[in-house]
Amino acid sequence: MVVVVVAGVGMAGLAAATGVPTPLLRGGRAGVVSWVPIEEFTDEWATFNHSKWHDNSTTWSGRAPSAFDPANVHTREGRLDLVSRYDPTYAFPCNPPNTENQTAAYGNWTTAMVESRHMVRYGFFEVRSKPGNGVISSAFWLSWNTDTDWTELDVYELGGNATGGPGPGFPYILFMNTHVFRRTGTDITPDTVLSEPCHYVARIPLISRYNVYALDWNAWTISWLFNGRVVRVTENVYHQQDLVLKLDSETMPTWFGLPSGNWRNQTYSVLYLRAWSRTARHVRNDGDGDGTTCHVRTITESRVAPARGHARISKYALQRAPSPGSKQVAGLAEPVPVKGWGAFLGRGPIGRGERFFPPTRVGAA
Repeated sequence: MVVVVVAGVGMAGLAAATGVPTPLLRGGRAGVVSWVPIEEFTDEWATFNHSKWHDNSTTWSGRAPSAFDPANVHTREGRLDLVSRYDPTYAFPCNPPNTENQTAAYGNWTTAMVESRHMVRYGFFEVRSKPGNGVISSAFWLSWNTDTDWTELDVYELGGNATGGPGPGFPYILFMNTHVFRRTGTDITPDTVLSEPCHYVARIPLISRYNVYALDWNAWTISWLFNGRVVRVTENVYHQQDLVLKLDSETMPTWFGLPSGNWRNQTYSVLYLRAWSRTARHVRNDGDGDGTTCHVRTITESRVAPARGHARISKYALQRAPSPGSKQVAGLAEPVPVKGWGAFLGRGPIGRGERFFPPTRVGAA
């Protein structure tokens, strides 16, 4: 086990000194942090490691009309490629139950998913990636569905080169979201899903280069980072469930739209995926200046276990979750944007206990 202790030292300098990768963090963080790599969720993609990953979803055929095909998952030269392609001869799944006689739901396009064989609760998860140059989504998310709990954290959902969208358009926008479909101790159900969408606007199209995206998830807060800068922080009210990590591409008919008739393929590429467990001691004095009375809060390490206990749900579910702006979204969610683009540059509707960091403050790329 490798443990890296950080106390007021730059992340880039620390990595260079120790040879052990650490999270990309800019601007400094208070406290003393011990970073322990989570090997089950860390990969540099020299080859496809079947002991860590499935090359398909274990529970879902994909968002119609596309379907996941393991043949679209490739590793080459230290890179994971998730290919989406026009493939009308593929043996597409049948329609969902009770819709057998309707027009075929699946067809024309195949996409890809990589899913972890382990599940995790809390941690720092970072990828360096570039979305596909097309309308099919490129996404990094965590979720799990049981009889009692079903929650999801979307680190990003990107429209690559989709036309339209608010403000400068989909190619510039990083969509982030939290979903609660079912939660012990609440009355939330899949029919009354609670979602908190948010978006961040980059200064150049996200397909123009590889960027670093990260999620810092603990028992108290959930933070999203873009190239080492925090772009969203929200209170963690409902996400205390073990989740499985996923990288995938999907057709988004009502969000990014479907490919044109002459479209053939696109590739979503990931250079690395890294994860760390963190133990942090945050010290705050009583405010009188003498430091005699301190309040210490410790953020505990991650919990990792083999994926287990999945509920029996249809592999042919047509939707995973409502998109930001969908009228299906209930609770705290609102359309993105809601009051004109100028008022929401670099942010989205404010959720519970949420803070935003506009591009002018965090130095967006």
